[in-house]
Amino acid sequence: MTIDKGSGPLTGVRVYAFNSGGSYLGLYKDSNASGQASFNLADGSYNFRVDYLGYQFWSDVYTVPTVLSGTLSIPCQNITITVEGAYQGSQPIAGVNVFLSTPSGSYLGLSQVTDGSGHATFSLPNKSYKVRADYLGSQFWSSEFQFQNATVSIQRGVAQIIAKKSGTPVSGVPVYTFSDSGSYLGLSATTNADGKAEFLLPNLSYKFRVDEGGAQHWSAVTAITAGQVNPIEVNWD
Repeated sequence: MTIDKGSGPLTGVRVYAFNSGGSYLGLYKDSNASGQASFNLADGSYNFRVDYLGYQFWSDVYTVPTVLSGTLSIPCQNITITVEGAYQGSQPIAGVNVFLSTPSGSYLGLSQVTDGSGHATFSLPNKSYKVRADYLGSQFWSSEFQFQNATVSIQRGVAQIIAKKSGTPVSGVPVYTFSDSGSYLGLSATTNADGKAEFLLPNLSYKFRVDEGGAQHWSAVTAITAGQVNPIEVNWD
């Protein structure tokens, strides 16, 4: 059996042998670098199944010894996933892990990282899939797609942290971004002359920490509204 994806061999996929009545024979092989899997079979009628990226693909029925070779073609094409942030337009987001899943959300063992254009590419058969993008500690899903490009659009707003001591803005102090549960998200900035530091974030809930004079000062947990600037004061005496 030769397994191909239309543009070349499909390597490393498992091929299972069945009799023509549909009973599994306990025989399987992994396709080699040429996409081939060979079986030593008695005279009779057989067909073969390949399990690939969440779906089952079946060959025709072949009669041995009349037919001693066959091809199961699983046409694939490159599908481009775009991860973008929406705030006053759309901006690509690079460096995001994108995971391929079934329509029900089961991970299929394939992932890519978005490039500078926010793109990740998967070679997929003509079946339905979804993808999940993990960004700043949260998960964002695409809609279901089949044999077409897809987009994960993350709605964002600006968190504007205003550091104040006794009501007076404090410049030059670091501000750190955390999830609402307290996990650090790897984002920090230093307040400007007006005591402000800004972060462009998905429309979820966060809290922020200002470090000053050896002390840590926390904001309340705050939900970010997409498409606007969200002022958040951190005030201490």
